[in-house]
Amino acid sequence: MVIDRQNVLDLIGKNKHKYSSCIITCYTFDFTFFEERVIPTLRLSNIKNINVFLDGKHLEQTLENVTGDEFKTHKTYSLTPVYETGIFHPKIMLLTGVKHGLLIIGSGNLTSSGLSTNDEVWAAFHLNSLESLNAPIFADVWQYLQPYLQQAKGFNKQKISWINQYAAWINELDNTSPTSFIKINKEQEVKFLANNPNSSIYQTLKDWLPQNRIKKLTVISPYFDDKAKLLDLFRSDYSINEIQCITDSQFGLLPTKASTDLLEQIMFYDWKDCLENFDKRYNRLHAKMLHFDYDDEEYLLLGSPNATIQAFGGPTSSAKNGEAALLLKRQKKGNNLLTDLGIGTLKATPLNISIYDRLAANRGDSITAAKWEYRIIYSERNGSKLTVHLQRSSSEVLELQVLDVHNTEVEKHTIEAGTREAIVNLLFPNDAFRLCLLYHGKRESNFVLIHNVAYQAKCNPDPNQAELSQIIEGLSYDPDNDLYIELLKHADYNWVDDELADDTNLSGGGFSKKGPNLQAPKQYGALSEEQLNQLPSVQSLEIELMSNPNIQIADILKLVSKGLASQQNEIQENEEEALAIEDLELQSGQGKEVVALPKIRFRGEKEQRAIYRHIETLYKFYRNELSSLYDKKTLRDSPKRLIKLKDLSNMSIMLDLLYIFYGKTYTIYKTELGVLFSKKFGNQLADIEKKYKLTRLKKTDPTNFNIVYYEVDSGLFLSLKTDLQAINQTLLIQQEEFSPIPHKIPYIIEGHFYATDGSGLKAVLIEVLGSFLICANAGYQHYGYEVYDDKVSAYRMDIFETATFLILNVNWKEDEEVYRDILLLDLLHFVCPKILKKNEAKSAIKSIHAFYERAAHKGTHFHQNLDYFKREKLPNYNLWRQNFEENRQQLIKETSTIRLGSLVCSSSLGFAALRQAGKDFLVLKKPGLLWDESMGELLMKVSYPQTKITAYKQINIHTPSEEETIADTIR
Repeated sequence: MVIDRQNVLDLIGKNKHKYSSCIITCYTFDFTFFEERVIPTLRLSNIKNINVFLDGKHLEQTLENVTGDEFKTHKTYSLTPVYETGIFHPKIMLLTGVKHGLLIIGSGNLTSSGLSTNDEVWAAFHLNSLESLNAPIFADVWQYLQPYLQQAKGFNKQKISWINQYAAWINELDNTSPTSFIKINKEQEVKFLANNPNSSIYQTLKDWLPQNRIKKLTVISPYFDDKAKLLDLFRSDYSINEIQCITDSQFGLLPTKASTDLLEQIMFYDWKDCLENFDKRYNRLHAKMLHFDYDDEEYLLLGSPNATIQAFGGPTSSAKNGEAALLLKRQKKGNNLLTDLGIGTLKATPLNISIYDRLAANRGDSITAAKWEYRIIYSERNGSKLTVHLQRSSSEVLELQVLDVHNTEVEKHTIEAGTREAIVNLLFPNDAFRLCLLYHGKRESNFVLIHNVAYQAKCNPDPNQAELSQIIEGLSYDPDNDLYIELLKHADYNWVDDELADDTNLSGGGFSKKGPNLQAPKQYGALSEEQLNQLPSVQSLEIELMSNPNIQIADILKLVSKGLASQQNEIQENEEEALAIEDLELQSGQGKEVVALPKIRFRGEKEQRAIYRHIETLYKFYRNELSSLYDKKTLRDSPKRLIKLKDLSNMSIMLDLLYIFYGKTYTIYKTELGVLFSKKFGNQLADIEKKYKLTRLKKTDPTNFNIVYYEVDSGLFLSLKTDLQAINQTLLIQQEEFSPIPHKIPYIIEGHFYATDGSGLKAVLIEVLGSFLICANAGYQHYGYEVYDDKVSAYRMDIFETATFLILNVNWKEDEEVYRDILLLDLLHFVCPKILKKNEAKSAIKSIHAFYERAAHKGTHFHQNLDYFKREKLPNYNLWRQNFEENRQQLIKETSTIRLGSLVCSSSLGFAALRQAGKDFLVLKKPGLLWDESMGELLMKVSYPQTKITAYKQINIHTPSEEETIADTIR
């Protein structure tokens, strides 16, 4: 039913269980208002799957002058441009949930004025069952939206499918067009009208309005044809006693070229004179209504169409605009509908249209589109893969120019002739913001923003994903909050993910391995790789991948570690929702002064335990994977299981946690107390020490050596005090006050690699990462689907860069440097998915240095270690790798001729230091092996009947080479 004067956003409410998705259509769009006002309102009601369909030509003009803040505060909503002959102008909000629906149809755009200050008109309908009286209206609107929903591209199609999946009732609506008005209550009936290829709103009105004489037609619209063509049509096609128009003389478009005859017969009035309680600060007319007053009944058309031919069409002509409206029918009883809304002309003075000029800057409901040779409809990136959809195939070779938020070119890519859907791999995906097409350096297309699939996937309305999505959302917009404990609770340590595996293919290991001799599957028709990956069944795997908890956890931690999550000085999504609530409180006279306080990590110890639980889980798993090697001590018993996505995501999680928390501290509070020690109570005091984990201090009292000083967790002090007094009232030494003393505790210490508690960073790198790298010798699972195999490559690169930084950021003692070098070589050979030469090397080193710039702890030896890696280790490895692939026999040496301590390489174990070579055995030193207490090293004596092994020869580079020039990348 018609809504009284009210902000339309208030209709959505704050019930978090009604709705989960929405479709919004509009003409103009304000990014700042939408992200700062509309989305927080939707999020308060748990609506996260937000899909906006808007006029493409107007969006193009908006994107000509971006601020760089678009998609900054909120990144999960999607924009789909719609191109009509005229403009795309319907104003519809459709909210859906498992059982409920809310439909709002009106005149306002997604702008501050459209949803706040303008005078708009809306009608809203709720549905909670298919038997609802409003169900046919939902069915009509859902049917109307289908051609537009089908224009969604890329991941947007999946977001639309979620509506069908999680609001299944919408597919059960009766799509049969009603043959009469829909009765919505005792007094009112309604009919949904819209322009479509078969009929215009004007033509539909002719079918549904009575042919009786109309006593009065009141047209309320800010915009008219310059010659009032629509009004002429009503005069000629209907029997009307009186026509009056209400418009906005200050901001509207008036029919200044209308005929003298029309202007003499039709009175025009100013909105400010016709609206009760008009306030010029707010009441700008943007509502559109046509009120048909008959003898016994009245009809009110409300919605998006202005009083123009473009919006309504004609009796024989189609409308140019996409428009949507409602036709309300009511028997006359007391006040009419306009009077109920406080609208009337009794006290108004008619306007003299001839004295007004049509404002050239006011486009009304028309727009002139820029004439580009090519039009880009949509673009999105999934990791580094960028997909660009063109309106038509390119007829020549083009350049795709990618820009950042500062409008600076990031990179260019060639688009071949004949391309309609271009797919390129970005070199700097995190900098990509918008793009356009160039031909010979000249711009030949509109700009489009780049949607990020990783964010869009997180708006899945699946209730099973809700908790994890909320945690990830919190970390996305405030990486310094303490949600890491809850985040890691969702980690999946079940390493079985073979259901998509194709065991006939291996990828990525440094050595080739022959797969089993399997019979080839029967071929039913050849598909190209591109065709295969476009199949709906394959595309659904992308959703499955994005919904995997480990993938989501690893991806959000990677965003945090790369500094891509919002910083504290930005507006954060959850804080916006709080501000929205606060705004309501302020309006009602409530609220309090906001005081900025530093963040205190109250759950630091629990966070630390959660981090080390994850590390310990990985440590135990990979030690178990290596158990056969440890027990049998033969290289053929090294792991053969392929590394899968689950391995990579869990390892990525571990490394990013190390990066995020190494150098950070949390605060605990200890209370110092003195206890008068007595042999009489010795056993009881020993139990107290154990129960409360008391820490003895070196502090003494020179006047009484029987006093022992302790520290206890401040939260346990009162309980400790009670227990001591229960033993004897004199045990606790009284003092003026027992004040908590703050202690800063590092989450992660550098430690020693041989530490038995495994709490040091070195120990984790050498024992856990080292064990993983031995397992990675077996190679990587090839899934046979682009989205999965691309994710494997992306994780391998991320793990390589993060692990390399962590290694270089640590201070290695001289006797530990061999472990450092072996870790670096194993990462280069078995993890990094490509050989790092030229631009690849520069890009990787730039990323590693960027980790240093953002790190909480900046190691004093980082630059020295990085210089060593750039100038020696990487160039030497590249030369060795070239020899390994082109003339491997040159590298195979007799074990007896290799100097002890030199590095060798085994296809089963990777790189290792040769500590001893004997008849039928080798003693190898390597991260990931077991600790030899007698030697004080990580060693293993392995059975080795062969007499030769591949040597890693360190080459002294005296002159700058192509590889060595990468050392100058970072200064």
